[in-house]
Amino acid sequence: MIADVLNLGKNVCLCRHFHQMDKAAILRKDNRQKFYIDVWPVDFFNPDESNIFGTTSLFLMQLATILNMVSSWRKRTMLRVFLCVSSRDADPEAQKKQVKHMLHELRINATIVPVPWDHVVTNIAQGQSDSQSEAEADTDYLSHLNNGYINGVNGLVSGQSVDTAVTFLYLPRPPPTPAHYARYLELLTQITNGLRPTVMVHGISAVTTTNL
Repeated sequence: MIADVLNLGKNVCLCRHFHQMDKAAILRKDNRQKFYIDVWPVDFFNPDESNIFGTTSLFLMQLATILNMVSSWRKRTMLRVFLCVSSRDADPEAQKKQVKHMLHELRINATIVPVPWDHVVTNIAQGQSDSQSEAEADTDYLSHLNNGYINGVNGLVSGQSVDTAVTFLYLPRPPPTPAHYARYLELLTQITNGLRPTVMVHGISAVTTTNL
């Protein structure tokens, strides 16, 4: 169904764990605790090709901003954008400045939170099979995603979510082969297990502009 909707040129949002949200507690006027709306604009299924300035990442930020702009939520929540940084990044500080500039241009008031994740991405290389042919890798782009990596991503997000009200995650595209759909859904389930109420988003069409 996800693939069908994307093939129709429509944006997709999947929600999980919202039955666990205690909205009354979050928005209670006498509650002085500050909650967060978190955005993780990285394609965890394909991190090397992820683009924080791409359509899906911008759509994530827009949806999170809309929620944060609701008057009752604005008083109780703050918006955070997480940047996954590793030793392979050429200039993480420059990337942070670029993101800060982009948020300013889009009039998005958010705190940028760099998160080291070398200990997570190393699991991709460690779990990749040397015996797998290039043809198999092309057919199944999920083949490099082992449990160590997926559990690491889950732990990374979960570890930053103590006071999180809602988490927005990048929804990767489904694999091209229907035979791998079950594995795709299994990985989505695994990566979001135990998280706060989560919205997984994939954007097709541009939804933001700086020409205002």
